[in-house]
Amino acid sequence: MTPGPRRRIFVRITGLAICCTAVFLFTCTTSLTGGNSSETTNIAVLTDDGLPATSAVAKLIEAENWEYRAVSRSALVLDSAVAGHGGILSFSRIPEAVCNLQIDYAGHGIFIRNFSEKGKITAGTDTVRLQKYATFLGSCAPDTGSPAAVMLEGTAYACPIANDHSFNFPSIAPGSYPMAFITTSSDLALAGSIDLAPDQTIAKGSILLNFTSLLIDDFESGYSTSVLGQFTRASWYNFDDAASGGTSTVIRSFKTGAPQGVSALSATMILRMKSGGTWGGVGLRIGDKKPDWDLRAMAGRAAYWTEGVLAYFDALGQEETPVGASHPIN
Repeated sequence: MTPGPRRRIFVRITGLAICCTAVFLFTCTTSLTGGNSSETTNIAVLTDDGLPATSAVAKLIEAENWEYRAVSRSALVLDSAVAGHGGILSFSRIPEAVCNLQIDYAGHGIFIRNFSEKGKITAGTDTVRLQKYATFLGSCAPDTGSPAAVMLEGTAYACPIANDHSFNFPSIAPGSYPMAFITTSSDLALAGSIDLAPDQTIAKGSILLNFTSLLIDDFESGYSTSVLGQFTRASWYNFDDAASGGTSTVIRSFKTGAPQGVSALSATMILRMKSGGTWGGVGLRIGDKKPDWDLRAMAGRAAYWTEGVLAYFDALGQEETPVGASHPIN
């Protein structure tokens, strides 16, 4: 849909739209995928020194609907197997859904995102070499609610939270993991991500949590993938009226020293008037493969802070794309 003539700047997102230092929305429901392939798949699993990882435990975890399964307390693991002689791992069938692979074995592990899809391995490997576990411990600081557990997105790793709000993951496969905290009533709070290297111990204290809303982005990462985007794999993008014959420009960057926080998204927009109107903006897709996000109840319930000129916050359905929307720019 093309905006009418106006001199105001606006930002638009497929799913929601903002220009701000922090954004929050409320959560909703999803649909699930299913189905399996009947073809047997074999994978060789080795330790970090090249020895067969006999008895290693492998799990195929649904990737696209992980959040829904977490808050609804549904099974995260769609299929599992134990490596036999020679570290050979066999799956009699691979789920149709997009799956992550998690393998754990005697102080070693590995986590591979988007390992399989439509009943076949897409990661392009028939041999997996494990790495030494990392350790992650910390504490959280909820503003409301009582956190019961912390989970690492896309995985089967979960840890209970003690009465003093501390937690400890003693054995985690190295990788980058968005963190999701959940209450006993299945309220969800997203809290950025943690990067873990082999044989590394990381401590992170007083992680701020908000269970009454869903954090879209606080821009603390300094790059295009938002906090929510760490779960949906979606990034910020720019759009303008160039596709309709306009000459407006949009330059997007991330800056520190924002009034409402440490960091912010900064957009410089030059709108040049023409017949039919002019427009430009910055957006964030909730996720190209997330039909479960229903934003119809979001009207008037988005919180954000801005500095400078902002025309309006706009939420669009999955089927609508802003005119001139570019691919994400990191």
